[in-house]
Amino acid sequence: MRQTVIKILIAVIVLVVGWFTFWGSNIINQLSSSSKSSSGEIEDKRLVQVDDVVYRDGYVYVAGQMNGLNVYKIDAGRMRFQVTAHDSSDYPQLVRTEGNRLFLGTVPGVALFDLSNPADPKYLSSSTFTYRTPGPPGTDKLSADNSFEVNQNIIAIAGLFGEIQFARITNDKPAEVLSDLRYKEGPGDWIKKIIISGQYAYLINDLQKVLTIDIRDPAQPKQIAELSLPGAGQVLYQFNSYTLLQSSNTLFATYTTGEKNVGTKSFVVAISISNPSAPVIVGKFEVPSVAEKFALHNNRLYLIYKNGPQTDKDSTPLRKGVMVLDISNPSAISKVKEYHLKDSDPIENLVVTDENLILFRGGYNSGTYQFLPL
Repeated sequence: MRQTVIKILIAVIVLVVGWFTFWGSNIINQLSSSSKSSSGEIEDKRLVQVDDVVYRDGYVYVAGQMNGLNVYKIDAGRMRFQVTAHDSSDYPQLVRTEGNRLFLGTVPGVALFDLSNPADPKYLSSSTFTYRTPGPPGTDKLSADNSFEVNQNIIAIAGLFGEIQFARITNDKPAEVLSDLRYKEGPGDWIKKIIISGQYAYLINDLQKVLTIDIRDPAQPKQIAELSLPGAGQVLYQFNSYTLLQSSNTLFATYTTGEKNVGTKSFVVAISISNPSAPVIVGKFEVPSVAEKFALHNNRLYLIYKNGPQTDKDSTPLRKGVMVLDISNPSAISKVKEYHLKDSDPIENLVVTDENLILFRGGYNSGTYQFLPL
């Protein structure tokens, strides 16, 4: 009897050790927001969608169509809920910060918040935008859920269907629209991302082109340059693969070409904007898979990738993870690290802090997050 008990204990120990060996380095913590009900009790609500996320000074700001704007504090390897600063009634999808202000991109427009207390953003005002030229059927509103950017009180709104508007924020009041610029070459020519750098705005469209817009006078914006990227004219893989990021005087354009996993590959293209009127490609890195979401931190570019069967008969298993690229020398971009993920659930988004890479999960694990060391 004694020997039987000892054998059972040994078996249990082996199972426990095996479990920690396999899962210990890959613990997933549930991402829950907590709000006080009228009775004062804490209720847990899982964040089922993470459309955009920003990290700043120890706090994470999460925007989601289903959850609104939620604030978390990074504390001992966990995300501690602080407050729901904005509800989900207007489907917030993008979040930006500048100085002591936070800007939330929603379907109706842009909501502005005071960030003097980073744990509890205070609502100040909302700005709405209207198409000045014919927009998509059934609406005259220019939404800020596609792409918008803020720089020194100037807001750039890029509508999916080609209209760009520039507006000015004064004294935290609703924005005053200064101008609009209609850009569209033809069918399928959609603006995917716009950013502002100094007195110039840059945008990328799904024809794999980067455009430069002079906004030294925001009331009279002018397109001054157009740059075709490698792979221009190839089949667009998917919507989320396009973005523009900036580090110093270099833009990093990312996009994926191919169709239904057949011949898919992603590009990271470094573009010098030392002369905004004549941008020049100075480097390129190819990823042999689909790249979806991106983050830039301390000369490192973090991208979510996935690859799988190239044809219906291909038995190649689905692989996904996060690739880390060194972009300190834009002319020689190189891979320095890769995080492989074992399960099949998607990664909805990512954010980089000073110490960790945080992944937000979807699928069966929707509403969870994962901390990984840098």
